[in-house]
Amino acid sequence: MTRPTTLYRLFNAENELLYVGISASAISRFQQHQVEKDWWTSVTATVLEHFDTRTQALAAEQMAIQTEGPKFNVHHNRNRSGGSCSARGRSITVPVDDDIHAAFVAEAARRSQLLRRHVSLAELVRNELAKSAERFRRKGNR
Repeated sequence: MTRPTTLYRLFNAENELLYVGISASAISRFQQHQVEKDWWTSVTATVLEHFDTRTQALAAEQMAIQTEGPKFNVHHNRNRSGGSCSARGRSITVPVDDDIHAAFVAEAARRSQLLRRHVSLAELVRNELAKSAERFRRKGNR
C-alpha cells in the first residue's frame, strides 16, 4: 500500500518501551489504546517515525518489535527472553543473550538513523529539483 503510515513507540516514566505500533492515524489509534489497554495510563512519552508507505512501516514495526522487545506487544515479540519457532510440529525456544540483544537494538537504531538521513537527503534533492523546475518554467515563459 502507498498511503503514509506512522510508526510509534510508547514509553513509561522509567523510559521502558511499552508498545510499538503503526497507524495511518496515530491519534485515532492512541484513542483506541486508551479505551482498550490497561497499560495506557503508564504511557508518558511517544516517539513517532513517519513512512511513505504502509509496507515500509510494517517492516520497520516488525524489526522494532523483534529487536527492542516492547513489554506489551505480542505479535513479532521475542521480548529478549528468546524466540520461538516450530519446525514440523516441534517448537523450540532460543534464549537471547543481553549482549546480542543490545547489538540488535544498536543496529536497528543505526539503520533507523541512516533511513532518516536518506529521507532528509531525498527531501533536499526533491526541493532543489522543484526549484530548478520552477526556474526553468519561468525562463520559458519570458
